[in-house]
Amino acid sequence: IGSGQVIPSPLSRVNSAIADGSFFQNQAFLSAIAHAREHNSKLHLIGMISSAGVHAELDHLINLLILANQQQLKTVFIHPILDGRDTGPRDGQIYLTQLVEAIKKLGLGQIASISGRAFAMDRNANWLLTQQYYQVLTGSSPVSDLDPLSCLLSSYTSDHDDETTPPTLINTSGTLSPNDAVILTNFRPDRVRQIVHSLVDSDFSHFP
Repeated sequence: IGSGQVIPSPLSRVNSAIADGSFFQNQAFLSAIAHAREHNSKLHLIGMISSAGVHAELDHLINLLILANQQQLKTVFIHPILDGRDTGPRDGQIYLTQLVEAIKKLGLGQIASISGRAFAMDRNANWLLTQQYYQVLTGSSPVSDLDPLSCLLSSYTSDHDDETTPPTLINTSGTLSPNDAVILTNFRPDRVRQIVHSLVDSDFSHFP
C-alpha cells in the first residue's frame, strides 16, 4: 500500500544532492553566500551536530562549509547544537572534535557558540529556553567561554549531558549582526520553528 513511487526522505534527498554535486549549486545556499559577500558580512551555519539522521547530520554542515570555501567566503561562524537524545548522551564531544578538525583542514570557519538541543530546539513553547539561546546568538547573554571543547567538558562535570548543555557564547565576533546571512542546517523543521520565529518575525512577542 502506498503511492506507487519512491518518496525520498529529507535526509536521503540531502545526501543524494551531496553525492551528485547539486548540493553545491543550490540557489538558496549560493544566495546566502552572495549576500554575505555583497555586504561584507558574516555567514552563520546553525544546526545540530549528530549522526543519528533524525534532525540533522554533521556531514551536511561540513559540506556547507566546503561550499563556502569553494565560493571563497572569508567569514563563516558556526553555531553547533548538541544532540544527546538520538545519540549517546555525551557523544557531542566526538562530533565537536570532528567539526574542529574539519575547520582546521579547510582553514575556514570559527565556532561562535554551542548549545544543547533542549534550549536551541525546544518546540513546546518553553520560551525561557528559547530566549537563552536567542541571547547567545545575538550577543546579549552573560554566559561565555573561550573554547568549545573545554566548555563542553566543563558542562559534563556540572552534570549536564549534551541535550542540556547551557547555551554559551564562544566567540563574541560571531553573534548575529545586521545584513548577516544564516543557513539552518537541520533538515527537519519542527524543532527550529521557535528560534526562527524569534529571529525573523516582526510580530514576535514572547520575550524582548
